[in-house]
Amino acid sequence: MRTRTTAAFTALVLSGLGLQAGAAYLVNTADPTAATPITLQTVDDINKAEMLFDPANAATRVTASPNPTVINFMGLGQGNGGDFGGDLRFPNGVDNTDDFSLEALAKLLFNTSGNYVFRVNSDDGFRLRGNTNADGSGGTVFSEFTGLRGPGNTDTAPIAIPVGTPSNIRLTMFERNGGDELEFSYSLNGGAFQLVGVGPDITVTPLPEPSAAAAAFLVTAAALRRRRTAQAR
Repeated sequence: MRTRTTAAFTALVLSGLGLQAGAAYLVNTADPTAATPITLQTVDDINKAEMLFDPANAATRVTASPNPTVINFMGLGQGNGGDFGGDLRFPNGVDNTDDFSLEALAKLLFNTSGNYVFRVNSDDGFRLRGNTNADGSGGTVFSEFTGLRGPGNTDTAPIAIPVGTPSNIRLTMFERNGGDELEFSYSLNGGAFQLVGVGPDITVTPLPEPSAAAAAFLVTAAALRRRRTAQAR
């Protein structure tokens, strides 16, 4: 009984901190047609898409729940499965509309050294940044396709990454109309592409990371759990 109570308490703590066990990417969607006060109605390039996630337009943003472990999204009722099976629906039902935008934030930890090529399959455009701040701001643009297109792949140049390297990433995309899809994958040393979040090479955790206060709260919860366990013996 005590074990189940502790597990429930831990789950409550994680939920209160905005974290979920097994979560990988923090994903937000934005639909300007349903938002106020923003007046932008047509999203036809990645710069407009990213405007929807500006703090001034926070009313447009909805966080996905649960958070996905891979970026492998396909619009409802579309026949093209992209490069990978096991397609997920776009979060929050945005694939029932046009002119939506999506952002995915995560911390990547590289467990294998080598030359990595990152691929984004998108319909329509996207932007991939690495080495961002914990809130997704700043960073370096690794690859992008800024305008309209049908399903297509864009690869980065090979990036030499040593084992143990961390990098925060932000992936944004937009859908103007018609089909919509988004996949985020990688190839290591010229090998086959696989989704980022599958396999042992890269560990993915959601951003933003817990604050110092939240981390301290988790430490306190762990200490309380140990004390209760000792008292139960």
